[in-house]
Formats: sequence, structure tokens, C-alpha cells
Amino acid sequence: MEIIHSNEYQIIRSHFLADLARFQLENQKVIASYFGIIDSEFIDQFIDSLESLLIQRKIEKTRIKKLYAVALHSLNNMNIYGEKDTENQKLITFFITLKHDHFQVHASNLIEIDRLTFLTEYINEINSLQPEVIKENFDQALRSSFFSRGKNGIGIITMRHLSENRLIYRFLNVGSKQLFSLEMS
Repeated sequence: MEIIHSNEYQIIRSHFLADLARFQLENQKVIASYFGIIDSEFIDQFIDSLESLLIQRKIEKTRIKKLYAVALHSLNNMNIYGEKDTENQKLITFFITLKHDHFQVHASNLIEIDRLTFLTEYINEINSLQPEVIKENFDQALRSSFFSRGKNGIGIITMRHLSENRLIYRFLNVGSKQLFSLEMS
């Protein structure tokens, strides 16, 4: 599949390269990275490759499961909720980094500007909750996912539940859309 170089492509590519430089300055080792188009087939292949890579690196099974779940939910969220650029492509950036034996997942995708306020409020609310309340919300979202095919918010609450720290987010103006970036550790 060939990427058509839309106006947004250059901005997102620059963001990807800036993140690579930032990780180097912060002494983070990039374990996996991707910049390009996302679809379901890509997610399956990437997740399978990630699992194999982590097993080869002799990472403990519990850490592999946790990282696998965070990566899968992050990629699925970007595929489901991400917006297309002017050339009808869903472009993303995605990294897994390691610093001092601590993994981080960094993900970015386009969103409509009108989602900015909702995401800001939702993530701030989740970040303010105590761990036991996050678990209760996670359990409730998980139960409701069996009965609802709608957007029940299980992706972000799962990422926060599995993260040891607060979710870090930022937005970058990309024409008529925003590039939404989320970091989980």
C-alpha cells in the first residue's frame, strides 16, 4: 500500500521524527515504532510481531500481557476513532519505548477539532480517580461491552487501568483537524 502525501502527512511525519529525537534526548530506547496508515490487518500483524519481539527479549509474561493489552487497545482506538486526512487515509504514529526497565506506549492520530474538549475532560477525569475507582469503572465498561456495540469508552479506561501513571496527552493543530497524542506508562 502506497501512502499518498497529503498536507497532513508532512506534519504528522515531522511529529514522528520529533518524537524520535525527543526519545533519544531522554535516553529512551525505541523498542517498536510505526508511522503510516492504520487498518485492522496492520493491527493484527503489528501486535503479533510485538509479542514475538518481547518474547525474544525474554520479557516476563505478565509485562508482555500488560504491554500487549495497552498496545492493542491503543491501536484499536486509533483505528475506530481516528479521522482520515484529506486523502482519505488514517495516519498514525506509534512507539513503544523503554527507559530504566520501564515501558511506555506513545500513540498519535487525527481527530476532529470538536472532540478536543471531550477528550481533555474525559482523560482529566480518569487521571483524577483513585486506582480502586479506575478498576470499578474498568470492570463496569468491560461488562457493558458485552451488551453494547456502541462507543462505551472501554479503550481509554483500559489504558488508564493498565498504566502505572496518569495518561499524558497533547494536541497539535493539523489544518482542520487535531493530532491527538497519548502517552501511557
